[in-house]
Amino acid sequence: MEEAPPSSGEKELRKRESVLSYMQEITERFSLHSTTCFTAMNYFDRISHEFPSDVKSQGKVGLMCLLLASKYEEKEINTPPFSYFCEHSTSLFKDMKEMILYEQSIIKALRWDFGAITVAHYTELFESIGILFQGDSYRGNKIRDSTRRYVTEFLHFFLCLSVASPSFSTFSPSIQLVAIIAATRRAAGVR
Repeated sequence: MEEAPPSSGEKELRKRESVLSYMQEITERFSLHSTTCFTAMNYFDRISHEFPSDVKSQGKVGLMCLLLASKYEEKEINTPPFSYFCEHSTSLFKDMKEMILYEQSIIKALRWDFGAITVAHYTELFESIGILFQGDSYRGNKIRDSTRRYVTEFLHFFLCLSVASPSFSTFSPSIQLVAIIAATRRAAGVR
């Protein structure tokens, strides 16, 4: 039996997934904060429908959203330079002028609204406060430092998983955080 071709909705989800994956690669390459990547994803989800829907155009939008978010979220010295994205043969952009035009278009599409509180911001806050509490146990034993690191790994795993599914973005960041913390504690076996 032959597999049915993907629907237009499935194609759009795959395209979004591809762009978000590229944004995550760039985030890792430049050691940007997860809040920067999540802010960029927020921008992308808000405005991507205003640009051509082909993969290359959407990739340009995603990259420029990440570069704008890095200007908003990162120290200036950590912001990836535009020149890096024009010097490589795999570059999405022809030249610096095209990048600047895209940046201006995205700023207009965002209506100069760069504020975005994302689930990554909340997760970062709760990670500093802690999601383990006095009286918690791991497999019936007292929580140790190795368990804390293990729980942190699960927290980051579920945070990344929340990005992969567009249905998560229909909920507020605080609701997403509650789900991430609950899933983390359950998966890590913390009681």
